[in-house]
Amino acid sequence: MFKVKNILLALMIIFALAVILGCEEGEDYDLGTDEEFQQAAETLIEDVLEGELNEQEAVDQLNEDFSDRYSEEEIRENVSNRLNEKEEQLLGKIDAIEERNIELENKAVEYVEELEELVDVEQMIELEEDISDGLDQIDSLYEELEATDDLYLTIDLLEDIEEIFEELVSLLEDNVEAAEEGDLEEDVAEEEPVEEPGEDPLADDLNAYFQQIEPVGEQETQVINSLEGVTGEQFEGDDALYEELVNNIIPTVENNILPELRNIEPETQELQNLHGQFISGWETQLEAFNLMVESVEEQDDQAMDQANQLLNEGSQQLGQFNEQLNQMAEQHGTDME
Repeated sequence: MFKVKNILLALMIIFALAVILGCEEGEDYDLGTDEEFQQAAETLIEDVLEGELNEQEAVDQLNEDFSDRYSEEEIRENVSNRLNEKEEQLLGKIDAIEERNIELENKAVEYVEELEELVDVEQMIELEEDISDGLDQIDSLYEELEATDDLYLTIDLLEDIEEIFEELVSLLEDNVEAAEEGDLEEDVAEEEPVEEPGEDPLADDLNAYFQQIEPVGEQETQVINSLEGVTGEQFEGDDALYEELVNNIIPTVENNILPELRNIEPETQELQNLHGQFISGWETQLEAFNLMVESVEEQDDQAMDQANQLLNEGSQQLGQFNEQLNQMAEQHGTDME
């Protein structure tokens, strides 16, 4: 009888040890309710969403820490499902903010178009100066967006852009309302005869300005013709482009066009502001030409893409300058020829 009791006691001890060892080996763990695993997985998934890890690295880390409880396939499936769910939520929020930003941007464009019909070119130049800081901030934030994979940072940046757009739209809306209230006065002013030369300081300033920039116009034509001769349908290779940029285009802009423009000092504030756009446009063009040279030397396609983008920006600046100068000349009865 004593031997039987000993045998039973031994069996009970063996059974208890088996239960304890079984728990340690993960037989009683449930991945869905395992708080330790869930907490570790949540931390690593946040790292993935913030761009610090990729999904495989998160799975590898969890597998290293919990391989005694779950298979790698179970861990991978859990991480993938939770990551997809989180990403879907964040991407939904990103899409909603981007949609609002597009609506605000379209609204801002509508107000600008309305203002172009309601105010004169001097007022439009002043307004562009008022909103230029906000637009520069938006461009800077979009550059940060392109450089990040962090979804949380993406949301923060988009919300900052949204806030700036809201401020710009509010400013433009106020200006539209103010301009509409002054429509009658503007209509009356338009019916008044154009002031005689000598009575309109801006007209006198424009007449002098056209004479001062005439030599620059000839040099601009030279640069344009030189560039067209080695790009587009006339492109014959990087060497020809490089030689034309280094020997003709860049020296003309750097040593002739920009120095002459910087020496011109209009008398009136309106024309000073507009002339600043003229200089800025050619500074952007020069930056593009120098980047083209660098891209050819380094055989860097990305740098060439950036150069072409800068070239387009500079061309747009110069186009806007010419358009506004024409409008100013018409309003003050002067002739650009």
